[in-house]
Formats: sequence, structure tokens, C-alpha cells
Amino acid sequence: MSCTAVTCELKSTTFGVKKIKPEGKTIFRAGESVEITCSEKHWLFGTKLTSRSFTCKNNGEWDYEPHVSRPYFWGTMKLGAKQSYSCVSGYRESAEEATCTEHGWKPKPLCAEKCGPPPNISNASTKEMTKDEYNTEETVEYSCFDKYKPDLRHPFSRYLTCEKGEWKGDIYCLKPCIVTVEEMDERGIELRWVSKKKIISPHDEGIDFACQSGKKLKGESLPRQICYDGVMHLPECVE
Repeated sequence: MSCTAVTCELKSTTFGVKKIKPEGKTIFRAGESVEITCSEKHWLFGTKLTSRSFTCKNNGEWDYEPHVSRPYFWGTMKLGAKQSYSCVSGYRESAEEATCTEHGWKPKPLCAEKCGPPPNISNASTKEMTKDEYNTEETVEYSCFDKYKPDLRHPFSRYLTCEKGEWKGDIYCLKPCIVTVEEMDERGIELRWVSKKKIISPHDEGIDFACQSGKKLKGESLPRQICYDGVMHLPECVE
């Protein structure tokens, strides 16, 4: 067993930044801090501060998003006042407007990270053409390949959701069972209703078998077997 240190990554912060301390460091362990000082006429997102420290928390997230914006339109404003704003590349606006509250600008964070293209999922594909970027809370639906079935038991579903730059969700396609003629011959069985051939059964569906001519069922094996995620226990017939 190995342990992985909890870390936070400092994204590109050259926009509107005068000084970063410590300089050149991008990965911070839990409890470590970085101090960012803004250039002239720039403030930190959602505040009226031009300098402050940001601390990496135990869950791998910053205590406050370390990003900078031009605040020239954010002078003294009354509570409840709204103001349009824009985010740097790689982030999107969390709302159409920022609202002035007694606790600062809302929503927090004002800028949410975007997700890249959705990941590849084994035995499945997205139902629609994918994009290069997705906003937070956007979802992508997957469909399983032919003969595979989606597992919809918790925590699985058909969807992945973009959350703060990461795709969240669990998708699993239950495998079909493939029974070959060679396997049936080895066990002295055949398909009950059709001629000798390979057969594919989706998950949770069954196949009816019968003994080949001159043979009888061995033990307590059942002639009908159900596929479970690619596994099917075949009956056996002997002379």
C-alpha cells in the first residue's frame, strides 16, 4: 500500500499578477500557502484585495480561488448591486452577473474551471458529438456497445458531469456472454431451440441448453443458464 500526498496546483496566474511568493512553485502540499500580489488596477477575484495568501486545504482545494481580475468597474457599490464580469482563458463565468453582498461578491467562485473532452469509457461511447470544452454542471450521456447493458445500480449511471474542471460519475457496461460451439461440444450440450452455432447472450438474459444425442444431464446442472457480466456457468451432459 502506498500513500499519495494531498496537493493543490497553482494554475497560470500571469494575468494581472505583480508578484508570486514563493516564485516558480506550482504544486503545494496541504497546509502550504502562496502569496499573490496584483499589478496596478487589478484585484483578486471577488474581493477588493490587491494581495493575500492562499492556503492548500486537506481536500486538495485552495481555501479561495487564486485568480486576478481587472476591477476598475467594481468601485464602491451598494449591497445587492449587480455587475457584469469576465474570466480568464480556461474558466467560465459562474453567473451572468456578480452580486455585491455583505460577504463579498457572489457567486463564489466567480469563475469556474472548464472540463476538456469527456474520457473514453470501456465498451461505451458518447451519444452525441463531443466538444473541446464543457462548463461546470454540463453532462454527457454514454451508451453501451451492442449486446452490452448499462449498469444503473448506484453509484453507476449513463452520465458524466463536469465539476470544477473534472469529470465526475461512474459508468459501467455489463458484458455479454459468448458461448462457442467448441465449448458446447466439450460439455456434451447443444442449443435447445436452434441449430449448432455460437451464441451471444446479453447480461441477465438466459440460454436454454439440451444434452447432445445419447447423453444425459450430469449432477444438478440446470439446462437454462443466465448470463452475469460476461460469466455463464454451462451445464454438462455425459454418456
